[in-house]
Amino acid sequence: DGTAYGLPASANVDALAVDGADLYLSFLAPLNVPGIPGKVDDSDVVKFSDGVFSLYFDGSMFGLTVNAEDVDAIAFDATGNLLVSTTGAYLVDGLPKGQDEDLLRFDGAAWEVYFDGSHHAGLGAEDVSGVDVLAGGEIALTVLDSFSVAGLKGNGADIFLCTPSSL
Repeated sequence: DGTAYGLPASANVDALAVDGADLYLSFLAPLNVPGIPGKVDDSDVVKFSDGVFSLYFDGSMFGLTVNAEDVDAIAFDATGNLLVSTTGAYLVDGLPKGQDEDLLRFDGAAWEVYFDGSHHAGLGAEDVSGVDVLAGGEIALTVLDSFSVAGLKGNGADIFLCTPSSL
């Protein structure tokens, strides 16, 4: 219950990753978060650890500055680098324009495309809305709407695994 820790009742989490006892959150809209000066933007990632919120990733400092670049999926790769997907098209330093079916990796200094959804038949028109990288390297994905990928059909209530041949 976020309100028990000072989040406004109107706060909507639209991205979540769990690492041990720590939660990593991104919110649907900008809001005030206890312990973090100013408003947290919907392109930011907040860490919640031991009952305390802290700003983990400031999206605007690293190129996520327009509405379509709001973070709507968070995960970590095997080395602990942050992975995000955005609600729409993105344009960040060092990369060509990408879309909401992609996963971006941020290593603390630079962006790279971790997973290009448009290279997988049926994913190019989808919006990745949830992600987790499993121990074996498979990527668990959810998308907003109905999908048809590699002979699988489903909707936003389903989770499917992608086993990339190369990233």
